[in-house]
Formats: sequence, C-alpha cells, structure tokens
Amino acid sequence: TWTANEERNLTPQEREYMRQRVEADRKARMKAEQERHAEAAAKARSILAEAPNCEVHEYLTRKKVAPCAGLKVAQDGRLVVPVLGEDGKAQSVQFIDQGGGKRFLTGGKVAGGFFAIRGKSGPLFLVEGLATGLTVAEATGRTVLCAFNAGNLLAVARMARKKYPERPIIVAADNDTGTDGNPGMTAGTAAALDVGGKLALPLFPEGAAGTDFNDLAAVAGLEEVTRQLAEA
Repeated sequence: TWTANEERNLTPQEREYMRQRVEADRKARMKAEQERHAEAAAKARSILAEAPNCEVHEYLTRKKVAPCAGLKVAQDGRLVVPVLGEDGKAQSVQFIDQGGGKRFLTGGKVAGGFFAIRGKSGPLFLVEGLATGLTVAEATGRTVLCAFNAGNLLAVARMARKKYPERPIIVAADNDTGTDGNPGMTAGTAAALDVGGKLALPLFPEGAAGTDFNDLAAVAGLEEVTRQLAEA
C-alpha cells in the first residue's frame, strides 16, 4: 500500500525500488492479459471453424436485415459475429441471442476489433452494432465496418484510415438523444474528426423513437436511410 505522506519519508533507494516494483507489476498484468487474449483468440477461431454459416436467424429477422458472409450460428442457436483484428484474423466473437442479448467471449480482446460487411468500393462506413451495419450496407451497397460499441469507433476509424489513407470514411453514428451526453454522437464526432471523415446521424420523424439507422429504417423506410447517409 502507498500514500503521499509515506512517500515523503522514503529514501531515494526506496523510491527507485518502488518504481521498479510498479513497472514489474504493470508488465506482469500486460503479460497475463496477452495470454488471456491469445487463449480466447484460439477458442474464437475454433468456434468459427465449427459453426455453420448463418442462413437465417430470429434476431436478424426481427431487425429486418439479411445475414451476410462471415456470420455463424452456434450450437445453442446464438448468432456468432467474428471480432476481427487489424490482421483480419478473429481475436474474439460476439454472441447475440434471439432476443438481442449480446455478450463477448470471455477473455477476448474487443478493443480495436471490428466486423466487416463487404460491399462496393467508394466511401467506407463505420457503425456501432451489427443490425445498424447490415442496414447501412443494404442502403448504400458499400463496405461497412462494425465497431460493436461507441467507445471502439475511434480505434476502428484509425485502423481504417491507416489501411485506406485516401478513402472517404463516413461514421454512421447512433443518435442517443435520450442518454446524457449523447454518447453515440459524441464518440462518432470524435472518430470522424480524428480521421478527416464525415458524420451521419439518424434524424427521426416527429414522434418516432429510435437511436440508430436500423431504427430509422423501421419507422421511415430504407430509402430515408439512403437519403440521410447521402447528406453526411
């Protein structure tokens, strides 16, 4: 244990020992985390190799989107979404049950991970969730990267900019007007500004509720999604 008062009484040698101890503990934590991530990545790839491709799933049907290449179905019926690293290999997976409950593989690395919905060349879209990504892909025909959550948008945007330095990037952010600070808009704006991209926010008809472009498609139609994205 440590307090500021105690440090003032330490000798230079004791302070150096404390600094070394803190650094050793930090390295040990990093090593343990890397080992957990490596074990989870191996398990994720095994799950993806054994699971059949998704042809239909209740969650996707309810969201009125079609499955795409890369999605799998686990033995227990949950949808399996690969979480890909910068090298394109799975570093974890996300499970989505029929009711929309989501969880990630224990020990898996999510930071910087994404799922790609392949489309035509041109503007590259970034979104948070899978259903939003499938909606944007259908509305535009373009490639969409799903970052899984708002906090991961910046890391995925930077990865995309590094890989495609000249490609237009459009962040199709969630519009969390009912949440303090609007985290979807805030994170989306930061990501777009950081990589010199553009921002698209779903704007809903008066009286309609929703936060993302999948919600917008449900209340206003896919054509409205296409129109709003074109005005990013």
